[in-house]
Amino acid sequence: MIRAAGHTMATPDATLEEALVLLAEIGFEGVEIICADDYPCGLPTRPTTAQLTSVRSAAEQLGLAVANVVPYVRPINARDERTRLGHVDEMRRCLDIAAAIGSLSVRVWAGVDPEPGHETEQQELLVDSLRRLAGHAADLDVRLNVENHMGSHAISGAITTEIVQEVGSPYVGILYDPANLLVLGDADYQEAFTLQAPYIGHVHFKDVDVLGGGKHMPRLVGEGEVPWAWILPALAASGYSGFVSTEFEKRWHPQELPPSREGLQHELAQLRWMLSAPDDRVGA
Repeated sequence: MIRAAGHTMATPDATLEEALVLLAEIGFEGVEIICADDYPCGLPTRPTTAQLTSVRSAAEQLGLAVANVVPYVRPINARDERTRLGHVDEMRRCLDIAAAIGSLSVRVWAGVDPEPGHETEQQELLVDSLRRLAGHAADLDVRLNVENHMGSHAISGAITTEIVQEVGSPYVGILYDPANLLVLGDADYQEAFTLQAPYIGHVHFKDVDVLGGGKHMPRLVGEGEVPWAWILPALAASGYSGFVSTEFEKRWHPQELPPSREGLQHELAQLRWMLSAPDDRVGA
C-alpha cells in the first residue's frame, strides 16, 4: 500500500524537529529529509552521532518512517577521476547517514550536465560511479534512487531507465518525478511511467505549470499540468508499495506558495483522494 511522506523542503522556516512534529500532526506516515549545510530544516553533511540519534529517535516517537534522504552531491560523472571519486566517497557518507537514521533510500542526482561532445563518456562514468556505490548500498540495505532532474543525465524517462538498467543492481532504482519530466519536455507521461515503473523506488508529488525553456511555476496539486489523477492509480496498479513524498517547494518559491501547514494539508488530501478509487480514475 502506498504511503505518504512529507518533504522538509516544505518547511524552510522550521527546525527539523519542528517539521517532524508538523508532519505527524497533519497525518503523514513518513518524512523525506534534506542533507545540506545551507538549509536549517535538514541534516548537515557531517552530522554528529548525537544529531543522527536525535533525529531517528524523534521520528520513531512520532511514528514517522524516514522515507528518503536528499543530498546535493552532483559531479559523480566528472571526467576528472579525482573529482568524480571524491564525490562518490561523499555519496557513500550519505548512505551511512541514511542507514544511521533508518532511512529506506537516498536520492541520487545523476551527475552534472555533460560537456558537449562527451555525453556518452560521462554517462558511462555515471554508471561506473553508481556501480561503485551499489555494493555499499547493499551492505547497508539502503536503496539509491536516481531522480528525474534538470541539470543531470536523467532528463527523460527513457534515459533514466537506461542508466539504471546499465548499473544492473537491485539497490539502484528510480526516483520518479513526473513534474520534472514535464518541465524537461518529456511530455508522454504514460510512456515515461511505463518505462520506469519496474525500477521506481520513490516518488515526488508536486504540481507545476510548464513555462518553457526548462522553467516552471509551482502550483498546488490539482491546479497545474501534472496528470496525477492518472499517474497515482497507475502507480498503485503497478504494485508499487513505497512512499509518495509531497515535494511542496516552499524552500525555492516562498512567495508563490501558501504557508507550509496549509500547503501540506492540501497535498496530503489530494494524494489520498486520488488513491481512494483507482479503478474509477485511471485514464482520467
